[in-house]
Amino acid sequence: MSACRCVAAVLALAFCAVPGHAADRAGELARERLLESLRDSGRVSDALLAAYAESDRVPVIVTLEVPERHALTRRARRDRIRERADDALADCAPADFRLRHRFRHAAGFAGELHLRAVRGLLRNPAVRDIDLDGGGHGALYESMGLTGGYTASTAGFSGAGITVAVLDSGVDTDHPDFAGALVDEHCICPGCCPNGQGVQTGPGAAEDDNGHGSLVAGVVLSRGNVASIGMAPAADLVAVKVLDDGLAFAATSDIVDALDWVIDNYTAAPPTPSTVRVVNMSLATGATFPDTSPNDCGDGGGAVSLLGQAVDELESRGVLVVAAAGNTANKTALPAPACLSNVVSVGATWDQDLGPEPTPFGCSETGTMPDQITCFSNAPAHMNVLAPGARITGPNLEGVLGVSLGTSFASPAVAGCAALLIAQDDMRTPAEVAGLILASPVLVTDPATMFGFPRLDCANALGLLPGDDDSDFDGITVDDGDNCPADFNPAQGDIEDDIVNASAGDGVGDRCDVCVFVIDPDQTDSDQDGLGDACVCTGPDLWPGDVDGNGEVDDQSDIFILGFNFGNSGGVTPAQGDQNCDDVIDGADYTLWADHFGRLSSEADLP
Repeated sequence: MSACRCVAAVLALAFCAVPGHAADRAGELARERLLESLRDSGRVSDALLAAYAESDRVPVIVTLEVPERHALTRRARRDRIRERADDALADCAPADFRLRHRFRHAAGFAGELHLRAVRGLLRNPAVRDIDLDGGGHGALYESMGLTGGYTASTAGFSGAGITVAVLDSGVDTDHPDFAGALVDEHCICPGCCPNGQGVQTGPGAAEDDNGHGSLVAGVVLSRGNVASIGMAPAADLVAVKVLDDGLAFAATSDIVDALDWVIDNYTAAPPTPSTVRVVNMSLATGATFPDTSPNDCGDGGGAVSLLGQAVDELESRGVLVVAAAGNTANKTALPAPACLSNVVSVGATWDQDLGPEPTPFGCSETGTMPDQITCFSNAPAHMNVLAPGARITGPNLEGVLGVSLGTSFASPAVAGCAALLIAQDDMRTPAEVAGLILASPVLVTDPATMFGFPRLDCANALGLLPGDDDSDFDGITVDDGDNCPADFNPAQGDIEDDIVNASAGDGVGDRCDVCVFVIDPDQTDSDQDGLGDACVCTGPDLWPGDVDGNGEVDDQSDIFILGFNFGNSGGVTPAQGDQNCDDVIDGADYTLWADHFGRLSSEADLP
């Protein structure tokens, strides 16, 4: 009789041989003694013991005794993993263990294990330890300009020839922003693959039923047909569905199995056009792990260990893995996979001033601004980098736009930048790519801890200079003197210069100018209503007749602006010309201009 069956028989006697209440008590005592002995073994996680305290049958992940990757060739290690798994699985009756996943590159397997079989399985020399196979959830374009994405694009960087795998809720496969991008689809999601099963491969296998994965993939490589372009708008996509429609994954082993599939199918050597070079995982385990370097995720247990082995195998094959840091405002720990040493962990910042902002993560911002770390972002000292994650606009279901926030959408910005860096030099190792990203000159400090983190600056990582920026795609860079770098203004229209005062405009393009008809290089807008102070009627404080506010009542810009707005309400934009603040631009305003023609504001006003 096998060790596993032996223990099962003993436990059956302990649980069932004594009648009535005495049997119940005997069963409880036997269970308590068994759990205590498992705890004493040091090879069963506390999370698993807690689960067995509630149920006899629990999802587990079993780690096998196999030499580390550096000690064997890849083929020899795969053979050893298979042999050890065969040995361990043969030691338990089917009634005690229902297999769910066998891994090729991580030394372990997963399934549902009955309590009565745990001690027997641990006696097998092939088994290192047993852990709870816990689940998790998805870790939920202003940002393109902020991170240098548009600069990279206009400088010719597109990510062409690089394939990115996104493990998420899938992708809206017929969304215009993914036209021509999708290389392959796969699903590992028990009961929630599009075919209703737990596994599916091929067209339709990763059809998104939540929208999260579509927005994540869009941040990486949107073609820009509906949303903005992504960081790597010509990169290709392998979509792997691992999250259900509620953004949950049932077991960590599903994620390990998905990585196994990527390794087997998309990490060929030498690289081919479809070889995956970057993996993004905007998802997180429920458990978090403090920084206990040099161990990945500290004592994360077997489930995290096997996840780490799969990531290490990807890294050894030239694949950079990027993951969201999570959204629980944790300042001391990270979830898996973000806590793994070969993963680039990404927290979130705001990408613009949105004023006070509520969030769905249990915190609210009293104010927001670019490069402000979000209140919800996990940000322990061992987190790697920040990127904009709030609020992000991108592809959603049904071919339309969606808006969301979270570290989920910061992570793919880094993954997209990694694709650009690999396209720039495909001999770069994952460590070299990560090093370029983490060398960002933009540092953001978390006021809650005073920890400082680099914020993604992809233009800098690519070696582009600030003057190369043409974020508005009008063909004029900052170095070329773009007078409106934030908006498309190819003709460099500046109406004060072109029409009003041919000798001296204010140098601010009309598409950006808060006071179009007034020479106003300072662009002051005290009340932030979009209309510059120079355009707003200020009553007695305004020099009568000086319509453009340049300190002189003349026959150039003043009379032009009066004529342009004559007959309009003072509330129109631009509103200048309403000299007497009666909310109408009429003959009375013209009279004020005429009465003061030729005067300077430094002179005393006439009664």
